[in-house]
Amino acid sequence: MIFSDTEYTNKTFLSSDIQDKKFPNIEFTNCIFNKCNLSDSIFKQCIFEKCTFKNSNLSNIKLPNTKIIDCKFEDSKMIGIDWNTLSTEMGLTLNCIKCDLSYCIFSDIDISGSIFNSCKIQESDFTNTILKNSSFKNTNLLRTKFINTDMRDSDFTNAQNYYFNPSENKCKECKFTSPEVLNLLKVFGIKIE
Repeated sequence: MIFSDTEYTNKTFLSSDIQDKKFPNIEFTNCIFNKCNLSDSIFKQCIFEKCTFKNSNLSNIKLPNTKIIDCKFEDSKMIGIDWNTLSTEMGLTLNCIKCDLSYCIFSDIDISGSIFNSCKIQESDFTNTILKNSSFKNTNLLRTKFINTDMRDSDFTNAQNYYFNPSENKCKECKFTSPEVLNLLKVFGIKIE
């Protein structure tokens, strides 16, 4: 088994295949996961603090009661993750650059201050999510749901394919760019030519 200890600090895991395995009660601090395959694995009651995931596959990973603190995700595949199973009493802020977070569930959690820049977030669910001061710059949000979402002060600059009802969400002080922002008028039956 690749993780035989209960604590890892300042360790780099390179091209590790950790697919479809179960790991309970492990703490990772300042670790780097580069080109690793963690897909379909279960990390139960673990802690990832100040870790970096680069060019890795975390698709369908399960994280019950796991804490993610100050971690970065870059150029990684993170499809189908249910983020609301994490332990969030210490807060949860995601920092994702050029990642694929399609088919994820973010509903009913507070991830304020999160960064999803230049990402692909298609057919994901932000229902009842608190997203204040978050960034979706240059992100493709095709068929992603925003229902009763608090996205105040968030940045959708150059984001594409988002569509939601502004009257069903809190979006005061959000930043949008034209012409994509005109999609928000469709819900009111307004025709734009």
